[in-house]
Amino acid sequence: MQIDMEVKQQEMALDQQRMEQLMALQQQAAQQKAALEQQAMQLTMEYQQKKAEEEMQKQQFEMEKKQQEMQMKMQVSGSQESQNTIVVHG
Repeated sequence: MQIDMEVKQQEMALDQQRMEQLMALQQQAAQQKAALEQQAMQLTMEYQQKKAEEEMQKQQFEMEKKQQEMQMKMQVSGSQESQNTIVVHG
């Protein structure tokens, strides 16, 4: 009887210890998961910001390119008109 009681107490103590360790591991896992989720959210935000910046730079480049093309056409058109004027008046 005495031995059964001691075995039961040891068994209960081991169960208690196992439960405490399991809870500690679950808490650590939850903390690590939360940290990883926060890191993922931060990295996602940084990616989206860089993507938006690149898109803006691309649009700005395209606008500047079109503006330069228009200036070139105007210069070519203007020089042709001045040549025509010289030919007509010449």
